[in-house]
Amino acid sequence: MSLQVEEQTADYTGMITEIDYQEYIRFDGTDQDAILPMLVESSIRQAEAYCNSTFGLKTFKALFEVDECKHTLNLPFAPILSVESVYYVDLEGVESLLTLNTDYYIRGLGRKYLILNTARYGGSILVNYTAGNATPANVNPQVKKGILTILSESFEVRGNSIIAASVSIVSQNSKVELSHFRNNVI
Repeated sequence: MSLQVEEQTADYTGMITEIDYQEYIRFDGTDQDAILPMLVESSIRQAEAYCNSTFGLKTFKALFEVDECKHTLNLPFAPILSVESVYYVDLEGVESLLTLNTDYYIRGLGRKYLILNTARYGGSILVNYTAGNATPANVNPQVKKGILTILSESFEVRGNSIIAASVSIVSQNSKVELSHFRNNVI
């Protein structure tokens, strides 16, 4: 079985404010402020990749290629807030909407998974879902600190390719903050 995931939308509104990152990196008010919003989003995405989680509010489209549709499908990038739709896609690309509690069941709390209850063979299962925090500004303070640590380290080594090459993308300091929020990839 293979999996392809496409991020449809991403919202990080209020997660790391301008005041948050300026105070954390001890910003001196120079002309470097133009690069900071890009570094903030990059730091959030690095933390999400390390944790296999979603800290903002995102929508995804996941395509599971399956040989036999009697599978358990784990949805990546928890916590999963909702599953909007599930389709069976046959080998010719024709989509058929599956019915909740008949063709499939949703189980799990934050790390949701689907149990397929269909006798179709071959093809794919297409799942549209929403993951993350309904209000990104309410992200866990420890996650926020981990993201700010990544940001601070990225800000300090920006433009210096020799130092940047020797610095881990997610440093040990960030890993300490984020380790409790990691989702195991199955």
